[in-house]
Amino acid sequence: MACHSKQVVVEKKRTETRKEKERNNEYDILIRDCIARYLKYGRLIDEETKTVTQKSINKFKNLFEENAEVINDLSSENNLISITEYIAKVFFYLKDRGVETGLSAESYKFLTKRSTVYRTEEDEVKIAQGYKRYIIVLEKILFNSLDSNNEVVEHPEGRAIELELVLYVSLKKQEAKIARIFKKGESS
Repeated sequence: MACHSKQVVVEKKRTETRKEKERNNEYDILIRDCIARYLKYGRLIDEETKTVTQKSINKFKNLFEENAEVINDLSSENNLISITEYIAKVFFYLKDRGVETGLSAESYKFLTKRSTVYRTEEDEVKIAQGYKRYIIVLEKILFNSLDSNNEVVEHPEGRAIELELVLYVSLKKQEAKIARIFKKGESS
């Protein structure tokens, strides 16, 4: 009687450990919280006064790294400016109405991916400090903006812009902060 043995090929797949899954879940919670607050405070409007106030500015600014840069989606040039300059434009020129936007929970495509395509020296420093870098893609629809003379321009149909938000997330500090906001495809 001949004995035939079957050769069994076992494919080794690396599976996440329970600890890794828990850690990734913690990152997701921090990211979702940051994005939810961005969606809530992105108009820079105080819920009580219905105008831009120091209180609404602080809530918005607390979402960002201190030296964050953002796309100036209020202008047609879409250049990068500091978060402080962006807030000043809203305060001085849109104080009574804020940024009229179609931001909502349904408007973002939640992509939590670590990007190695575009890194600055600051990214490297933050990563060395234990932060992880994520990019979130979000569609923002603007119903007002500013022209070159800082006069309000209405967009009744809305002007859509896809944004890439670069976030630093730290489990140790239990925080996710926005470092930069680019127009999608212009981050490199």
